[in-house]
Amino acid sequence: MSYCNSNSSISSIKSYSPKIQGLESTLQQSIVHFKEIVLDFEQLYIESENFKTQLQLQKQMCESKTCRSSDELKKDLETKNNILQALAFKLTLLYETKDFNLINEAFQIICGDLNVHQPVLKTSPKSQESETVTSNEEVNDETLNEIEGTPTGHTSPIIQSKKTKMSTSSKSSDFRDKKKCPDTW
Repeated sequence: MSYCNSNSSISSIKSYSPKIQGLESTLQQSIVHFKEIVLDFEQLYIESENFKTQLQLQKQMCESKTCRSSDELKKDLETKNNILQALAFKLTLLYETKDFNLINEAFQIICGDLNVHQPVLKTSPKSQESETVTSNEEVNDETLNEIEGTPTGHTSPIIQSKKTKMSTSSKSSDFRDKKKCPDTW
């Protein structure tokens, strides 16, 4: 009975005080907002659980044997680079030696039948000889016209340039080759 009396007394208080009515409406709005926040929190929790499961799946995929790591990719690149270098070496040898048996080895390298390691680049004797000849020619072409340490424009009296050698030798040969004019001229 006292409960009914207290309810009726509360309703009578509600109707009489506008402050209490404002407080009641504010509390009801707060409850509605709190329920919305709880629903948002539940949705965020569900999404975070989904992200956790996706993260675990990604970790499992990366740790499994089907996913390649960067080290494996580097090894693959190294082997392919070695294959290309070995093939280029065989083709260079073929060009230099004209040995057509190297074509079979090149095809074996391409097909993967031949085990390829880092090729050791060897040059043929012909190419070594040509390199030494060109280096000798370069040394001969670079005769010093000036002595180091002397001011620019001063030529060495000891070392003659090619032009002066050529001009003196051509004059002497021209002198011998000239026909003498008759004395009556």
